[in-house]
Amino acid sequence: MAGCCKKVALRVERSHHIHYVSLHGLLALFSIGYIILGSFYLIKFNQHADYTGNALSTVASVIIGAGAAALVVRFVLFVFWLCDRFPLVVAALVVLVFIGLLRLATGIAGYVVRHDMQSTVAQTVNATMKQNGSSDSLAPLQQALLCCGSIGPLSWSKTVFPGSCCPTPSSQWLPTAAGCGGTNSSSGSDPFTKGCVEVLQDWVKYEGAVFSGIVISMVVVEALCSLSIIVYYCKNN
Repeated sequence: MAGCCKKVALRVERSHHIHYVSLHGLLALFSIGYIILGSFYLIKFNQHADYTGNALSTVASVIIGAGAAALVVRFVLFVFWLCDRFPLVVAALVVLVFIGLLRLATGIAGYVVRHDMQSTVAQTVNATMKQNGSSDSLAPLQQALLCCGSIGPLSWSKTVFPGSCCPTPSSQWLPTAAGCGGTNSSSGSDPFTKGCVEVLQDWVKYEGAVFSGIVISMVVVEALCSLSIIVYYCKNN
């Protein structure tokens, strides 16, 4: 232990190791970034998981777990480097490579799975409307995404639609001919015209693509930084 501490002191005193330490700090920030990114999108994906399924939420959870694991392994790697334990440094690097490949595969899976979720969205929205009959079962979704029914107001009924389809929501059912005003006059605003299936499918494709794109981009940049560390270590050991 004393020998390790002496090696740590010598390495810290050497100015040419600042670059190496800085790269380690940057990569630790990457791991924290994965955790923050995954947590943000996990909350976002869970908002509509009742209609979209849990595929994207699972992808976000894996990214969070991989980020946490990488943060721990990177700290252990840094300690091994300070103590000049080359075999353990190599072992830690192998684990980090595996975690990086896992993140890359997960990012690609997130991009692919968003297409598979399109049919799930349509089936779930239609089933929810059918099972709940005349109740306004899509009220939270309609207000969140500014949509109405599965394909529009007429998907509820030819004569009435729920007040949650209006910019100013209400719990009442309104006549289709009157719009959101609730009377046969033309004073009321129009209900949302887009169906929730189309809007939610577009939301899944967009958010899934953005999330996966960020993950894949971070993996590429992190891999380049990690390569710099490996090259530096090989030159100085």
